[in-house]
Amino acid sequence: MVTHPNNQGLQDKVDTAERKLRNPYHDAYLWIKGEFLDVNGMYECIIGRETVMKSQIQSEDKKKSD
Repeated sequence: MVTHPNNQGLQDKVDTAERKLRNPYHDAYLWIKGEFLDVNGMYECIIGRETVMKSQIQSEDKKKSD
């Protein structure tokens, strides 16, 4: 705490300035997180498509062998 009589309003000014501060990396973090989620969603989509294609090929091969 600032206790000198000449600095009476200084502590309030410091507290106010501290509350106004923002983390400059927060917006970048949110953007990168969103991009990562987009890439992860595309990856999951491709894995799901490969699974469906494998099942379809197995079904077609089974029909041909019968």
